[in-house]
Amino acid sequence: MRHYIIMFILLGGFLSTCAQIPMGYSTKSKKAIKLFEKGRNAPADFANDVTGKPNYKEGIRILKQAVSKDPRFWEAQLLLGEFYEYSMNYPEAIHQYELALELNPFHSSSGATFCYLANLNLALGNYSETIKYCNIFLKNPKASNRLSPQVYLMKRSAEFAAHAIANPVDFEPINLGPEINTSRPEYYPALTVDGQTLLFTRLLEIKNVDFKEQEDFFVSNKNKFGNWSPSIPMPRNINTSNNEGAPTLSADGRSLVFVACSDQTGYYGSNREGRGSCDLFFAKKIGDQWLGPINLPGYVNSGNWESQPSLSADGKTLYFVRGRKGDRSNNSDIYVSELQKNGMWGPARALPDYINTPNTEESVHIHPDGRTLYFASKGHPGMGGSDLYVTRKDINGKWSIPENLGYPINTKYDENSLMVSAEGDIAYFASDRKGGFGDLDIYSFVLPKEGTGNTHALL
Repeated sequence: MRHYIIMFILLGGFLSTCAQIPMGYSTKSKKAIKLFEKGRNAPADFANDVTGKPNYKEGIRILKQAVSKDPRFWEAQLLLGEFYEYSMNYPEAIHQYELALELNPFHSSSGATFCYLANLNLALGNYSETIKYCNIFLKNPKASNRLSPQVYLMKRSAEFAAHAIANPVDFEPINLGPEINTSRPEYYPALTVDGQTLLFTRLLEIKNVDFKEQEDFFVSNKNKFGNWSPSIPMPRNINTSNNEGAPTLSADGRSLVFVACSDQTGYYGSNREGRGSCDLFFAKKIGDQWLGPINLPGYVNSGNWESQPSLSADGKTLYFVRGRKGDRSNNSDIYVSELQKNGMWGPARALPDYINTPNTEESVHIHPDGRTLYFASKGHPGMGGSDLYVTRKDINGKWSIPENLGYPINTKYDENSLMVSAEGDIAYFASDRKGGFGDLDIYSFVLPKEGTGNTHALL
C-alpha cells in the first residue's frame, strides 16, 4: 500500500522527532534513556550492508525495551510510531502516535503528529479519522506552514472519498490473467489501435550484486479466440540489462517510444546514449525486426529525467512526464511536445498548473481522439495513494479541470497506467488491489460513459 508520503519527513532524517523532542527527557529512568538513544540510532547502526536500507525493526525492538522501563516515556512512544510508519505498519504507528499524544497532548506544538495521524488514516481508508485529525491541525494557530498544504489536500481527499463511496460508478475490473500478470509488478500497458497487441512493463527481480530489480518490456497478442497469448520479452536490442519501461505505440504498432534509464555510473547500455538519468528513445519495426533504438531526436530529453510517453494517434503530438530539477522526492509534471516538419520533436511545455500540482503527476495517456487525456496523480483530491483522472481539451485548446474517475475505479490503493481503447469503451490499468497475482497487475474494465467522481466540485 502506498499513500500521500510527505517526502520531506522521510528525507529530513526523523524530522518530527528532532522538531518535537526537547533536550531533556520526560523520564527519570537512566536505563530507559540509554535504550532510547540506542534505539534512535539503531536504523543507521544496523542498516543492511548491501542495500544500505535502515533497520527499523531493530530500532523498534530496542525502543520497546525503553518503554518497558517507563511506559510514560512519551518521546520513546513517539519515535516508535515513526519507526512503525517507516516500516509500513500503519495501524501500529497510529496507536503509538495516539499514545504519545495521550501522554503529552502538548508535545506537538506545530501539529505535526496530527498531520501524520491524518496521513496514516487516509492510507488505511479511515476517512472520518482523517478529517478529525486534519481539523485539529488546521485549527491550531501554531500549525506548521510547511505541512498545511498537505493537510488541506488530505482533508479534501477524505471528504471526496466519503462522497465517492456513497456514489459509486459502475466498475467490474477483470484481471488479464496469468498470461500477462505474475507475482512481479506489471504496469504501463500500451495497446495498438486494433486492440490486438498489448505491450507492457514488468519489474523483474535480478539475483546478482549489481541489480536487485530491473524493468523490461513484454508483449502479448490476442489469439483467434480473443484471448491473450502468454507474454514474451521484447528482443535484446530493446530490453537491456538496464531499465526500460513505460512504452507507447503508434497507431499501427510499428513505432515505439519508451523510457530507458542509466545505471549509477550513467551507463545506458551498449546500444544507446542518454542526456539525463532517464531519456525517451525511439524504435521502428521493419518487417518482423525492431530497429534502433535511438535517443528521441529533438528537444524533449533534458538533464532531468523524462518518462512515461504517450503518442497521439496521428503520431504528431507526444505527452510525457518530466521530473522536476533538484526535486529529491522525484515529483513530476506532464509535458507536451509537437513533431516538427524536419522530424525533430519541438521544445516541451508543461500542462497548466491546475493539472500539474506540487505533488506527482504520472502515467499520462492521450486517447486516440486527441482531446481526452488520462493521468494519475497524488496531488488532486482522491481516495488516497495515486488516483486516475481525466481532462478534456475544448475547441479552443483549453484543458478542462481534471475529474477523478470515481470509486471503485479508484481506491485507497495505488491506481495508475490507465489506457483506453480506440473505441473508448474498454480501459486498461494497473492496480495493487487485493485478489491479484501479486503487487501491481494489469486489469481491464468497461469505462463508464458519463459518471465520474466530479473532483472539481470539491475544489
